Amino acid sequence: NADGVIFLQDIDNETMYELNKIKIPYVVIDSQKANPEYVSVKSDYELSSYVSTKYLIECGHKKIAFIGMSKVPDFYITSFNGYKRAISEHSLSFYPDWIQGDAYDDVSAYNCMKNILSSNEIPTAVFCAGDILAIGAMNCAHDMGYKIPYDISFSSIDNIAAAEYCRPKLTTIDIDKVGMGEKAIELLDAQINNCLSEKVYVVKSDKIIVRDSVRNLNE
Repeated sequence: NADGVIFLQDIDNETMYELNKIKIPYVVIDSQKANPEYVSVKSDYELSSYVSTKYLIECGHKKIAFIGMSKVPDFYITSFNGYKRAISEHSLSFYPDWIQGDAYDDVSAYNCMKNILSSNEIPTAVFCAGDILAIGAMNCAHDMGYKIPYDISFSSIDNIAAAEYCRPKLTTIDIDKVGMGEKAIELLDAQINNCLSEKVYVVKSDKIIVRDSVRNLNE
């Protein structure tokens, strides 16, 4: 008897088929697909990743590693593209060992960071495509004797609650979750009233929350 449904993150094909069959309007919030088949609200994670990486560069870092989630292919591509764009704009280079894509939680990110620290060249900073990945990576760096941010700096995207309570507090990009929720309601209402004019809406989240995990090498 629902007039509409809002889902958090992508749904599978079977669910989408059933919803379309019974013709219940629905909206997906935080879709990770590059071209979602359904009405959705997405965050511009490429922009967020670009701004986060660029902040590291503005703080004087030239050796910057990347930790991402290849298990979510479209998200991995967009976050890596943001990182790569910032690196390329400043003509910086990186070692292949610095690109780690097998992270999906704090434990796997810990292992990715261990791989980075086992390389011949140690970066001065790491961009992580998610706060939980950054927290796992920072734990690894700490356990291996590195001081954060004095030896290695970290930046991320998402701004989950834990980002403010980990030590050091994590510098990250605030994803506009409130704006995404408001837009989802608007799109759902438009579907219910048969006046939908846009299928995919992208929220530009580029507000950086500066905390304690990045050292400014220019000072």
